[in-house]
Amino acid sequence: MAPVFSNDWKFITPFIQTWEDRIRRRGHFASAKQELPFFVASLLAPIKEVFMSISPWLWAGLAVWIIGSTAEAAKERPLPVVTRWMDPLGGPKPSHEAPACTGSLAGRLITDAKLMGASSGSNRVCLVVHSNVLVAISNKLESYRQALCLDGWTPVVYRYDSGSAESLRSYLAGLYAASNSLAGAVLIGAIPYALYEMMDDFGYGDDGYEDFPCDLFYMDLDGSWHDLDNELPYAEGKYDARSGNLDLEIWVSRMKADNLSSLGPEIPLLNAYFDKDLAYRAGRLRPDRRALVFIDDDWADYGGEDVEQVGRLYGAGNVVSVINPSATVMTNYLSRLSNSYELVFVKSHGYPLGHSFTNPSVGFEWVYCRNYREQTPPALMYSFFVCSGSDYSSDGYLAGAAAFNLTNAGLVCWGSAKTGGMLYDEEFYKPLAQGQSIGGAFVQWFNELQSWGYFWMPSWTYGMVVIGDGTLRLNRTDPTPSGLEVSTQAAVSEWATLPGGCYRLQACSDLAHPAWSPCGGAITASAYGVSLADTNGPEGVRTYRLIKDESGPTNLLRNAGFEAPGNTDSDAYHWTAGLPDSYAGKWGNAARESWRAREGEWEGVVKTTWGGTHENFGGFWQESAVNALTTYQASAWFWADNTWTAAVQEFKVEFYSFGSCISTSRLLLNDVHAAWTQKAFTATAPVSANAAHVVVNVSGAGGSGSLQFDAVELKRVP
Repeated sequence: MAPVFSNDWKFITPFIQTWEDRIRRRGHFASAKQELPFFVASLLAPIKEVFMSISPWLWAGLAVWIIGSTAEAAKERPLPVVTRWMDPLGGPKPSHEAPACTGSLAGRLITDAKLMGASSGSNRVCLVVHSNVLVAISNKLESYRQALCLDGWTPVVYRYDSGSAESLRSYLAGLYAASNSLAGAVLIGAIPYALYEMMDDFGYGDDGYEDFPCDLFYMDLDGSWHDLDNELPYAEGKYDARSGNLDLEIWVSRMKADNLSSLGPEIPLLNAYFDKDLAYRAGRLRPDRRALVFIDDDWADYGGEDVEQVGRLYGAGNVVSVINPSATVMTNYLSRLSNSYELVFVKSHGYPLGHSFTNPSVGFEWVYCRNYREQTPPALMYSFFVCSGSDYSSDGYLAGAAAFNLTNAGLVCWGSAKTGGMLYDEEFYKPLAQGQSIGGAFVQWFNELQSWGYFWMPSWTYGMVVIGDGTLRLNRTDPTPSGLEVSTQAAVSEWATLPGGCYRLQACSDLAHPAWSPCGGAITASAYGVSLADTNGPEGVRTYRLIKDESGPTNLLRNAGFEAPGNTDSDAYHWTAGLPDSYAGKWGNAARESWRAREGEWEGVVKTTWGGTHENFGGFWQESAVNALTTYQASAWFWADNTWTAAVQEFKVEFYSFGSCISTSRLLLNDVHAAWTQKAFTATAPVSANAAHVVVNVSGAGGSGSLQFDAVELKRVP
């Protein structure tokens, strides 16, 4: 039925749509400084249909009432605790001096993009190299530039001699405005920076004055930056306001090593960095494809979400999480740092030269830059949610110590040069998992958060920087090829892989006119690296690449390996009601434990009367959307203690049609014993099915032992 007051609706509809979009996008209500639950968005549609037939003004009033009351009464998540400046000697956070680099830009473009294999268009990247390092790193820089071409970038090199940050920004803006545009810039050497100052408000009121180096200045190329306030504590020469289009147009990352004397002189550090970068691209440098998530006490409630986001890159089974306050201590962190991870994700308080962990027994304990230098952890990527840990203007800064570490330690860090950090990083890890570069993912994350329009956003995010090579990609589906001089017909190449992944080796003899040909059939990797031979290749120079076959079915279950915790270690994210939604649950004596996981460090467990609730039943379930008349395979790994018995122990799939169970397929687990055994079965969704519950159910358990399970999957059968 058409609305009664059609002319009035023309006026009020944009108002309604704005709020609907705002709720659907994030569920955050700025005035309450809290997040709205996502179900409000689904309620608006039927309410709107009803009230459109009555009165637009009644609908508008009701919408405002729902939004206002729900923001306070149905809180989902407050903003997290902000990172704090914590100097172990009790020193205050210092102010920054205005940069000394002034005047017009002096320098020149010393190379164009006419390289073998160079792409064109939106993948142009400018390498801004300080003249005082250019000659000494020229050989490594040329190898790096060619690797960028092979990876689909169009690199141009600009020699920076002198000039202000403003003049360099204008030059980058000119490149961006050109027909072939600009995607990003890598600043190599002591390239100038802009300072920004503000009175912080992280969502809890006035948090005081702060100034900091701000690389957003180079990324926002068409907005206006202002220095409006020079009264104390503000100072002349530091920006304090922005206007116009505030979106970032390009990304910027820094290779700054002139102030890392504890690691060595600048030139050797830069040359060694390029060696690491090239080795990573070629697959010769490959830590285990997994991540360590280490969350100190103030952010423990968010640990499950952090594990889920990092799991987008590696899969939940390849994310090791340490979140329990009794475990997030300095000695445990340093011990785990020696293990092989590609990414270390850490949240803690700190300052430019280190960060702290809360030990319930002794208070704060410190991890210093020297610990990274002395230990040389195998990790290559770091997410530092650490106050000022990425302040590259500080001598010996943490992110630099990690990224430019010696041997094969460290490569890229992202973090904040001020108090605050990467908030709502789902918008960063999603594009990373989809193959976006680190720099590109940074721009997508920042612009998405900025579009929400919340007053706390500048305080949290304006200090964010990328230290290292922003062109790199994680979770690569198309590894950077490496050229090989072939003298026989059995060229061997080595590649970083994921266990269980399906790959195909391809070769090309002419990158100027690439025609990739297969080298044998598909292979399934059994480890984190493979060595492959091209047994039929002709002699001569050939370039190889390894393609990951992504055509296989996707696991429809989330947190399949129970690695991400809920509010407590015994709760599993996405397997417990309300964490984060109602599409899952556990009951009875079910729990998440770290006894003998098949993958990662955690598994699901059903105990009996000896543990927890003293009940002899329990289980987990999780819901997934399905398509009618489609066949699915459910699988999981199971372990039963030798003393374990149960009247009923089953693995099943229940198909639902809009809330009503219409069909069940089950597999009995009576033959599971004290060894990990994979169980699988197929089930076809009935004609009206729109959802499935994957269930592990136990009842009538005996007095000892437990049933354990891990790596639970539900996949469509091709």
